[in-house]
Amino acid sequence: MERTLYSLSEHFDEIDLVYEKAEKNKTTFDIYLDIEKSALAEAENNCDMFICDGATVTEEKFSSLSDEIKSLMIYELSKRGLYGFSPSMEAPEIRVTLTEYSPIVLGCTMFSILNSIEKLDGTYNEIFPKASLVIEAPFGGKKGLVKLEMMVMLLYPWLSVREESINLIATTAKKLSQTSIGK
Repeated sequence: MERTLYSLSEHFDEIDLVYEKAEKNKTTFDIYLDIEKSALAEAENNCDMFICDGATVTEEKFSSLSDEIKSLMIYELSKRGLYGFSPSMEAPEIRVTLTEYSPIVLGCTMFSILNSIEKLDGTYNEIFPKASLVIEAPFGGKKGLVKLEMMVMLLYPWLSVREESINLIATTAKKLSQTSIGK
């Protein structure tokens, strides 16, 4: 399988560096491409929440969209799954808080988290040579996080990963509101 998304929007400004790191190891790259595939599938499955050029995006229209619009959809969906990304400057810890919608958009959310970690790589680990990534997930929302944990440990060996539950219950019901994107 090869990389599908190329002309990523400015919202994923560091994602090409993540791709470059992942390409150095076949197993890592395969996991990363699986995350990309999941993110694209989630964008397609939730395309009806997007309005582009004045019309709701349909599954038929999805395949004809540019990579930039698809990456914008992935970014918008990641905002539904990611409540917070907070690196501490006082302790060697980065907290990632997922929302109750994270199971619906987990691939998109992982894309965003990896982009955010890449922004810190080289600076944060200068301050804290060893740090923890704490993933706060809703009850029932930890399924699929193993891919993210593996990617983090393979690409960012200075980070250890642990999960914590937060007082939310994950949902798989599609309750996402419409968003206008593109022109």
